[in-house]
Amino acid sequence: MKKVLMDLSKYLGVKGLRGVAHYYGVPESRIYSWTKKGRIANPGLILSRNPELSEEWVRTGKGPMLADKSIGRRGRRRMPRQDANIVNAEITEVVVTDSERAPEVSLPELINQVMAICSAGGEAKAILEAQVKALTQSLEKEREQRMLLAELGQIRATMDNMMAMLNQALPAAAKALMTGDENPEGADATDKNADSN
Repeated sequence: MKKVLMDLSKYLGVKGLRGVAHYYGVPESRIYSWTKKGRIANPGLILSRNPELSEEWVRTGKGPMLADKSIGRRGRRRMPRQDANIVNAEITEVVVTDSERAPEVSLPELINQVMAICSAGGEAKAILEAQVKALTQSLEKEREQRMLLAELGQIRATMDNMMAMLNQALPAAAKALMTGDENPEGADATDKNADSN
């Protein structure tokens, strides 16, 4: 498993097992426990951040590293390095059918479950904390996207108003150019002044 993690560190462009731990936002001790146990306890953590990796390779170290060989070295997406305290969550759209939908859980029951996980500690607590951080960041991104959409709506409305004004002004300007009259409203006054002299 150490070879898998070292290959992963090279792929990610980070330094050693410590770099892998920082990249995925997990304690270094967890990475070292994976090497001792000979398996990655939570391959979903790695696959969620790097879906291009082969699940079999992450779990066992066997088979090709990349799920799709057509991705190759040039086509892979390199994630930026991050602090251990930051978890990067990408928002993906998933169609969930009724049979896949999680069962409804009442709020008090959910709070009791979360408290039980927190008091148990260990890897379950770390996973829960990582998921909470990811959810928080996801909600923040959603809020920012809603604000941007509102701003874009205002910009679009302003542009529509400007286009309407231009559409009203263009026929009059085109008519003035066609008749050679540069100042259609002020032209009569100029002619009267010239006649009186």
